Amino acid sequence: MTAIPVPRHDLVDVEDFFADPPFADPSISPDGTRIAYLAPHRGRRNVWVRGVDQDHEQAVPVTHDTRRGISTYYWTDDPRWLLYRQDTDGDEAWHLHRVDLDHPDQPAVDLTPLAPGSRVFAVEPETTVPGSVIVYMNPRPLFVDVFRLDVATGETTPLVERTDPAETFLLDRAGRPSWYVAQDAEGTHEIAAVDPDTGERRVIHRVGGPEHPMGLFLLPTPDGRGALLGDYQDSDDLRLTRIDRDTGEQTVVAAVEGHSLDTLSSVADTLPPSVFVSRRTGEVIAARFTGDRPRIVPLDPHFAEVQAALEKLSDGALNAVSSDLDEQRWIATFGHDREPTGSTWFYDHATGESRLLSGGDQHPDPAVLAPMTPVAFPARDGLPLHGS
Repeated sequence: MTAIPVPRHDLVDVEDFFADPPFADPSISPDGTRIAYLAPHRGRRNVWVRGVDQDHEQAVPVTHDTRRGISTYYWTDDPRWLLYRQDTDGDEAWHLHRVDLDHPDQPAVDLTPLAPGSRVFAVEPETTVPGSVIVYMNPRPLFVDVFRLDVATGETTPLVERTDPAETFLLDRAGRPSWYVAQDAEGTHEIAAVDPDTGERRVIHRVGGPEHPMGLFLLPTPDGRGALLGDYQDSDDLRLTRIDRDTGEQTVVAAVEGHSLDTLSSVADTLPPSVFVSRRTGEVIAARFTGDRPRIVPLDPHFAEVQAALEKLSDGALNAVSSDLDEQRWIATFGHDREPTGSTWFYDHATGESRLLSGGDQHPDPAVLAPMTPVAFPARDGLPLHGS
């Protein structure tokens, strides 16, 4: 058999295909005046900051890593400080570093100078205590404990000290354990609510393990009275429900016939989130459901207006949003089947102003990439199988 030669112009160099994008993971500052994002600097991916009305030529690199690119950063409630996580040459011993945006040329400060074998596993910047973030790390190598970290001083205050290294718990916005999840010998997930006064745990709901192979979607509500849960109930589709802490009663928050809540973000935090959360209140304002194209269901009247305006800006799928505390200025990122870096827009809901931030000059050229076409066909049991 003779191989059919492929024209050279149809090939994409592997270096181009996997190169760092010129604009990635954008977010807006809490006061709505600046945009942070990831872009190449000194041959590696670093964090840049610019004013909302500025372009990249006016941006300032605020991190200066020359050994390994940065992937995760966080705004704080103080416009002076920005945080990022970084390890050393890929050893995954993550530390949390602080950048002074008033003096971006100064070296970053390591806020978590941990002993070898310890690392920062996660950071939650949205808390009810000003000037602080919640950090999950293991100064005790076998236990991932939770601390409140003062951003200005680096002082840490223990919040939760684990007694079982395998237990799973969720915190409320004040940093208190509010829910625990465990699996019994048969693999059933047991969801326990925590009494805020006594700390007593009480199992109020059970769901089967096989239908949740990647684990549960469970998110405490800001008022502490319940949690949002991905549950099938009596359906073949995963619904977003609210479970009451006191009674265990469930109410459906969002459901789409024939579509399930999209929980792929549990696999990697680089994937689009299952829900959009208000920066101001901590409430869930929209939920993502699977489909030939993702379906975003608004749960908040204000965000419904914003979403309608955002979806007029692009024919792509709405992947992520970021807003200021007033929820007037927004950054929206859209995914496209043949645009490797997608497109990103700035939108001001108060004025109606919108502006393309990135995506106008794609590389590789979308014309040389194959389009994605959804398909569906019946399985042996008659139910549809979806693919693309």
